[in-house]
Amino acid sequence: MRTLIIVVLTLFTVSAFSQRKIKVHEEREKIANGSNNSLVVTIYDSPQEDIEKAWKKLMKDYNAKITFKKEIFADDASISDISPNNMDIYAFTRKISDDESELVVAVDLGGAFLSSSEHASKYKIMQNILYKFAVQATTEGIEGKKKDAEKILGNMVKEKENLIRENEKLASQIEDYKSKISKNESDIEKNKSLQTDKEKEIEAQQKIVDEIAARAKTVD
Repeated sequence: MRTLIIVVLTLFTVSAFSQRKIKVHEEREKIANGSNNSLVVTIYDSPQEDIEKAWKKLMKDYNAKITFKKEIFADDASISDISPNNMDIYAFTRKISDDESELVVAVDLGGAFLSSSEHASKYKIMQNILYKFAVQATTEGIEGKKKDAEKILGNMVKEKENLIRENEKLASQIEDYKSKISKNESDIEKNKSLQTDKEKEIEAQQKIVDEIAARAKTVD
């Protein structure tokens, strides 16, 4: 378990220093029941489910009705900066690597999908919306990983503190044992001295016993 934690932290440290370049580009994607013009943005350090949850929230902020099967469908989204008319927005995420996902978005303006060539000013507004969304999602993802790493660090610090306390307890026990051993050694020496004294008392008492026993032989 400790080795696994170290590996996870090492991978996080390496990925933390790699560049997190947010860029929105244009692609034709299989989306909205066809091959349609779409905006694609890379999002880092955020799980797909978190990206999808945040995107649905954003679409609800635009008063869209949300359904989610293979794609997130935002029905009748109202983005007045793009158009006075409501629009349908389709989106899905795909995993690129463990810390990198793409959000693919297609905007149906009503008969035509948003593109830079046909709707330059509108495209720039949507491009900016996706850019800000990706920056926020990436920032929140990094912050989440930071909190997880800090939690692991905190647990490690607690483990070290427990080890220090255990070491101090063992050291204290050793001192107690040393004190007890020293006292026992002193008591042993006293015991030996008492044994010697007692042996002398026994010898003296034995003489008394022998003398009394000898008297019986003098009775005639």
